Amino acid sequence: SIQIKKFGFAEKYLKDYTDSNPINVSLLYALAVIQLQQSKLGSARETLFKIISIQPNHEPTKDLLVQIQSHGGSQWESTKSY
Repeated sequence: SIQIKKFGFAEKYLKDYTDSNPINVSLLYALAVIQLQQSKLGSARETLFKIISIQPNHEPTKDLLVQIQSHGGSQWESTKSY
């Protein structure tokens, strides 16, 4: 669907930006959210843990990790569009 293509397009650009600026927590967080919207839970977790390694007290990241663990990703599975 168009929505998935837009997320994929955004993910590609954010990934490019984070590759060139790997310690930008805001970009990494945005990338993780887009990965979740595409149900890429493993990639999102990896990105979120990268944020924690850079900024251990980043509350939005900690909150998102708790949500992923407590919901098993089902919250994002239901928003996936086909």
